[in-house]
Amino acid sequence: KTYVYRILNQRNPEALLCNRCYFYPIPLDVEKMQDACEVIIGEKDFKCFMASGGQGKTTVRHVTELTVTKKGAEVEIRISANGFLYNMVRIMAGTLIDISTQYIIKIFRSRSKFSSTISFWRFLSS
Repeated sequence: KTYVYRILNQRNPEALLCNRCYFYPIPLDVEKMQDACEVIIGEKDFKCFMASGGQGKTTVRHVTELTVTKKGAEVEIRISANGFLYNMVRIMAGTLIDISTQYIIKIFRSRSKFSSTISFWRFLSS
């Protein structure tokens, strides 16, 4: 089975795409997201990626492919596995987004106006 999760990654949403992809206005670091994919690939217990209410005999799944690519303003997460848990792909996508944007937390923790200004402008120009 294969799922494709699409993220519209630009400053403004588009009305025609609102039901086809997730809108996320903060620039994503696709390289960081792709690096994190390597940890997920393989046969593992994915219970931590299952939403409450999920059922099944086992939470072990074999993820054979997980890629993150960017085409224009659209980021595509493609995952193939022998099966999926309840909301597994959505939770993985959210986790990859969190990994991509961790630098924002570092800016707030640094409490340095200089570093946050530089990072903010780098953020806007990417």
